[in-house]
Amino acid sequence: MAVSVLAFGALFWMFARRVGYPYDLEWMEGTMLLHAHRLREGQPLYAPPSLAFVAFAYPPLQPALVAAASLVVGLDYATGRALSIVGYLAAVAAAYAFLREADVPRTLALGGMAISAAAFAPTGAWYDLVRIDSVWLGLVTLGLWAAWRARASTPAAVIAGVLLAASLLAKQTAAPFIGVAVLCLFLAHRRRAVILGLTTGLVAVIAILLLQRATGGWFWRYVFGLHQRHDFDPWLGYGLAPLRVVLLLGPALLLVPLALAARRTGPELPHRAEYDGPLLAVLAVFAAAMVATIRGAGPPWGYANAFIPAIFFGGVLLALAAARVHRRHTSTLAPALLALSVATAPGGFVWAADHVWPSAGFALPLGYDPRALVPTAADRREGDALVARLRATPGAVFVPFHPFYALRAGKTPTLHAQNLADINAIPDLGTPRDLIEAIRARAFDLIVLDVEAEGPAAEGRELRGQRAHRRPARRLRRAGAATSPSRTKGPDCGPYTATFAMILIVLPAYNEAAGLPALLRSIRQVMDEGRLTYKVVVVDDGSSDGTGDAIAA
Repeated sequence: MAVSVLAFGALFWMFARRVGYPYDLEWMEGTMLLHAHRLREGQPLYAPPSLAFVAFAYPPLQPALVAAASLVVGLDYATGRALSIVGYLAAVAAAYAFLREADVPRTLALGGMAISAAAFAPTGAWYDLVRIDSVWLGLVTLGLWAAWRARASTPAAVIAGVLLAASLLAKQTAAPFIGVAVLCLFLAHRRRAVILGLTTGLVAVIAILLLQRATGGWFWRYVFGLHQRHDFDPWLGYGLAPLRVVLLLGPALLLVPLALAARRTGPELPHRAEYDGPLLAVLAVFAAAMVATIRGAGPPWGYANAFIPAIFFGGVLLALAAARVHRRHTSTLAPALLALSVATAPGGFVWAADHVWPSAGFALPLGYDPRALVPTAADRREGDALVARLRATPGAVFVPFHPFYALRAGKTPTLHAQNLADINAIPDLGTPRDLIEAIRARAFDLIVLDVEAEGPAAEGRELRGQRAHRRPARRLRRAGAATSPSRTKGPDCGPYTATFAMILIVLPAYNEAAGLPALLRSIRQVMDEGRLTYKVVVVDDGSSDGTGDAIAA
């Protein structure tokens, strides 16, 4: 109980210190707010790529919810983060309620939930970010809980279908969970499983058709076409990801086979009651979570948030297994192993494995010091200085790594750098023509880029090496991004400003190897048409995420 309370206490403390921070905690947060901003302004999300905006390859539900909430409380980081926190807490509440219904004692149910709380840092410090993951997690967990209750209730089957369809409109990785929910309910009650499947399918199909019609076909092209073009590294997905999950879930995994062995199953048993339905159902859900995690961890640029499904539903599985073992063997073994898993979930075993086998690439952010994940007063001051500089600039600004800052400064926002990388992976899209024209016409009075380097010293060397090609206006320390991928993954990153970008820094950590040549061709097109002297610097961050292949390409 004590270690679980400590894990949740630390998590809530971080939530409170982060929710109102007015700058990016992660480099794509601001553009998720721009998605909501466009919906508020009646502008389309899914449209031909332009300098003004390119959508991320995500469904629209989360930005739509942020836009709706912002009509009451205003559009800012706090709005989006509060929605994500609500989504995460809804998932915790639904999972806890299921565990209590499955006869799991309160302390063990809390321990299972505390595993995800303790693993906040290794899963990317993601639960409170303005991203789609926590909204998706809340919807899919509520949907699974409703599907479980649908064994005895037809209305619950309808509710589950609506929730699971909504989860698919929040994130594509809801698909395996929908399949598991329908299958498990089919084994318990066929008619209600059909109702669940039909409800989910009808709601999802109608929504997709309406979105396709409203966007002229661009919705599917972004959300499913672009999403399916991402590269997949078998070692990262099928090899490293399951090993990391085992290390994060820890020693309580030993309880799962013990719990499965505690009940005999087989055709010789006359009663289906001999099967542990809740345990087998959660095991199936955990398998779906592993599919989602492997799919998210497999791309070379995949980040630690890919582990959220496996760790969250893995915690549910461990709590249920601990309860089953403890019920048959009243020793303290099961509670002790579960408590040890909570204690190591911040990344202790992953850290040890990375030191034993460094070339494997086990490393994930370590979460034993919550202060490292909280922005400081200095971060806020630097962010204020950057926005003030943008506001004071007389003309247009281009801040492709943090475009919401431009909107905050009263300027016109633009596309995000990740958008540019995505659309350059599609042969018939490429760099938006109006971006090329804007650079050719020197339309921006100020450009702010992120430079990837190993700390301030290396960053300074990089800037000194560029003075022959460009005139830096001012160097700014990183504003915010207290838990951005660039900090927690390894290399440091800090924005700086220049009167005009004569040098383009390509960050392979955010680009697939297959997409990099297309990106370089676009850079050459932009610079050649503008008759500009240019130099492309490819920075190797030393990571094991496919950067070497990207540089070779």
